[in-house]
Amino acid sequence: MAITINFKTRNPRRNLPLHSSSKRKESNFVNAFERCYSLNEDHIISKEFHLSGFGIADMVTVPLVNKFNHSFDLIAFEMKLKNWRSALMQAYRYSYFANQSIVVLPPDVIDSARFNISHFLNMNIGLWEFNSKENQIIDIFTPKVSAPKSFVAHNKAKGLIFGKINFCELSK
Repeated sequence: MAITINFKTRNPRRNLPLHSSSKRKESNFVNAFERCYSLNEDHIISKEFHLSGFGIADMVTVPLVNKFNHSFDLIAFEMKLKNWRSALMQAYRYSYFANQSIVVLPPDVIDSARFNISHFLNMNIGLWEFNSKENQIIDIFTPKVSAPKSFVAHNKAKGLIFGKINFCELSK
């Protein structure tokens, strides 16, 4: 069971020209990743999660290991089709509110990022490959669950996510 929440308050992509097709390709990539990731475990998914001052994460998840445990961990994902450096910088910003932050790239871009894995290790940002044609996620590096850099931002993010959910649904 996965609960999906969409946060579409502001979309900076609306400033792009109408002929920009990369948004649709990346959106399809994110949607395919969400479907594949949802098969693995029970969790809450929030797409295009905007936390003021920290950017817009493509996807934030909260694993529901124990529905009655109040210490939920946030996992933020940044997905790019080409620019792994940009994804790494964005994912680092998410580490201020998330317990884990992970960059997800397609197979044709992953080799360059893998060659530079030391950057991911030093910043404690995960690196995963997602092959949308084979519906396969490959874990290259997943950081250990750690405290977010800002507990204020973490609590604000949790409040945004859980404020949108009817907890009665989760207890069923």
